[in-house]
Amino acid sequence: MAEAAEECHRRRAASPAAPCGPLSVTGVHGLDDLPEGRLPAIPGRWHPDGDRLAVTATAADGLLLDGRPPTGTARLDVGQGPPERARAGQGRRRFAVSRREGPRALRVHGPESGRFRAAPRTVRRPEDPAARTTGTFTPYPDTRVVRGADADGHHRGRGPGGEPAFTPGGRACPFPPPGNSLAVPVRAGERNLVEG
Repeated sequence: MAEAAEECHRRRAASPAAPCGPLSVTGVHGLDDLPEGRLPAIPGRWHPDGDRLAVTATAADGLLLDGRPPTGTARLDVGQGPPERARAGQGRRRFAVSRREGPRALRVHGPESGRFRAAPRTVRRPEDPAARTTGTFTPYPDTRVVRGADADGHHRGRGPGGEPAFTPGGRACPFPPPGNSLAVPVRAGERNLVEG
């Protein structure tokens, strides 16, 4: 188990500073605010097209679609894989149809992000076998959506499949919202180490 935890930590530590990782986001542009379809410093003209985004561009715009200059209008679906495989881009920047803000937003990933260059090193506490506990998972009999605020303040729905519960320190702790706080300290997990 310790080897699996170490491998998981290694992957998590590398993820934020990856070229298209979470720290590479330089902007999220909602198209509802820009009806003419011109996004700041983004080539082409973008507009909603049902559940997709459509982009109209020429070779002179500098936009690449599937590695080639587009001809006419192309349609991009939500959730076409990780950002580094986004169909649209310019140089090292990738333009992905946002999955979190809805289909009317374009998320821009680029190595010019200051957060990307200054990514802190992630450290974690060593595993404590004495802190291991067991739990239960109770599936929901129906499909439900739980809404809650994310770190950016937007309220979004999640589709949990059930409710996990466990008993650390003799106290029962429900996990999903709205009961996602624990009454006992958890001395585990990751934290960012700011050096300098």
